Amino acid sequence: MKFLPALMLLFTSQLTWAQDHWDSIQPYITDEVVAVAYLDLSQIDTLGTLEWIDGLGFGPTEGQRKRATDLMLKVQQRFDETWDYGARFVYLLFRASDLQHGGPAWVLPIKEGGDSRGMLGLLLSGRPDRFEIERDMRPPFFPDYCAVHKSAVVGGYTPEQLKQIKASQPAADRDLTEAWNALGLADCGLIVFGDEDSRRVVREMFPALPPPFAKISGELIADRLAWGGIAADLPPRTTLNLIVQADEPATAQSLQQIVRDAMELLKIVPLVQNSLDLDDLVTMTSLIDPEVFESQLTISFDNLLFDLDRLARLVTPSIKSIRQETQRNGRTAKFKQIALGMLNYESARGTYPPRATYSEDGKPLLSWRVHILPYLGLMDLYKKFRLDEPWDSEHNKQLIPLIPDVYVDPDPALARRNSQGNTSFVVPTGPDTLYSGVEAPTLKDLKDGTSNTILLVEVRPIAAPVWTRPKDWTPTKIPYEMLRRDDRDWFTTAYCDGSVGVYPLSTPVGTLRELLSPAGGGVVNRP
Repeated sequence: MKFLPALMLLFTSQLTWAQDHWDSIQPYITDEVVAVAYLDLSQIDTLGTLEWIDGLGFGPTEGQRKRATDLMLKVQQRFDETWDYGARFVYLLFRASDLQHGGPAWVLPIKEGGDSRGMLGLLLSGRPDRFEIERDMRPPFFPDYCAVHKSAVVGGYTPEQLKQIKASQPAADRDLTEAWNALGLADCGLIVFGDEDSRRVVREMFPALPPPFAKISGELIADRLAWGGIAADLPPRTTLNLIVQADEPATAQSLQQIVRDAMELLKIVPLVQNSLDLDDLVTMTSLIDPEVFESQLTISFDNLLFDLDRLARLVTPSIKSIRQETQRNGRTAKFKQIALGMLNYESARGTYPPRATYSEDGKPLLSWRVHILPYLGLMDLYKKFRLDEPWDSEHNKQLIPLIPDVYVDPDPALARRNSQGNTSFVVPTGPDTLYSGVEAPTLKDLKDGTSNTILLVEVRPIAAPVWTRPKDWTPTKIPYEMLRRDDRDWFTTAYCDGSVGVYPLSTPVGTLRELLSPAGGGVVNRP
């Protein structure tokens, strides 16, 4: 039992350390501060976080593994250095006035015996002996203006904000002890308590909510809740708790019932049922049961976070859906830009851009993607090409790595091929397509109309050519073969009128062939 005194001593020292730092932040809690976030830098485990992400199925690929590990080690080293100089906690103070400065105020208390000056150098330049801003050595979210103030290093995004922080006068009636104690010794947290102005805004402008949230009103939030907080332990152990301090037990119990009703609602919402397994939903609702102690409501997500398999099943569909939607929107925007460039080429020259330019002996030189560069606002890049030389000449092949962003697919799965200068954005070529010969097509060739003739498609990564190479996509007897992806059942298309759409792979092959042909003799309904 000898370990018990040592354990008690360690726990007591942890509490003392935390209390000392919470006391050191109190002088900066002015009347204008509406929320405080904090992070325990000593608890950051970058490699453990990477492993935890792996457990959810979102970790780096094997090809990215070494690079990701090296990056995590460098980040870990930077956090360890802050500990060496005496900074364990970093606090972010949020005020309404910070909106005009571009971010919250920073406070890093320095323990007795620490090196405040060295910590200041680390924040500004990444070096403890250099006190000029070196932006390349700093994360983009770090404050630009920092100073040693009392027993802390403080920072802001403008000189005026830094001046305000240093001139802080603590509010006489702001005591965060109860909230700090409720959050415990979590690795990071956020406490939102508002001020008189923010509560007035909430009271007057909070919208009416539908059931089961109808009881949550502006008056309830502004007048009957003292504060709300989030406390979390960082991966790989990972805990998460939501805590709300109400004015009386009845208010806390009312909030508890609202949360329970909301969890029950999840079981019958079709959108959620379609994306999640119902058994997992039932288990989730039981794992996230809110508890009330006196006037305090606590919702713990710990049990859910510990079950990585179930958590992965819950979050993977929605995250994948968000990623795909973001990528699809980005791809659509690029298709529109490319199609507009081709239409501008047609307006200026009377034809769509030729599939390729040719030498006197008939050898293809450069792709249409090069020749529309001036119409994409990329004249400087266009001027670097030698137009009378092929794409792989000693001069022109040096320009392959300069692939414009408009030809780069946003899907990370294509990152390696994009970095090599390949693009999956191509035109259809061959018999019964817009580019059936060496001559550039004209509007007169579009017998079926511009809105019924495919101009651009995206192909599978394996079929993505070098962007300067006069190579595209020629449909085979199985036209979907090079358009089909394992991770989705559609591909992106652009038409000769500049419109862009998503083309379902379930569309009959005959419809695709009709839309590929500029003069198929009939008009079909686009999918």
